[in-house]
Amino acid sequence: MAVMTNTKFVEKCIDVAKNYKTIYVMGCFGAPISGGNVTRYCNNHKYNRQRERTSLIKSVANKGYFGFDCVCLIKAILWGWNGDASKTYGGAKYESNGVPDINADTMIKKCDDVTTD
Repeated sequence: MAVMTNTKFVEKCIDVAKNYKTIYVMGCFGAPISGGNVTRYCNNHKYNRQRERTSLIKSVANKGYFGFDCVCLIKAILWGWNGDASKTYGGAKYESNGVPDINADTMIKKCDDVTTD
């Protein structure tokens, strides 16, 4: 199992924010918003099936965007996401590096000294 330091993790988050086109897509951990992924992610979750969300997802289709939701960005990075548009999940490998697929509520329970702000 590869271990990523907190510094490397933050560097990768900044890299994603500065150097990649991204869109919020519920249940998506770095997949390119292209080809069959467009239909897949427009239909995979109730949130994405909302007319406004579906329209937004389709508006960036095949334009070099990657989809993430909040906890899936964390998991994608820990699973090795590298922005490879030729890979189904942008280079992330599901549940790799000893990182399980957990939801946001479970993820926050794994954190120490959590505050409400």
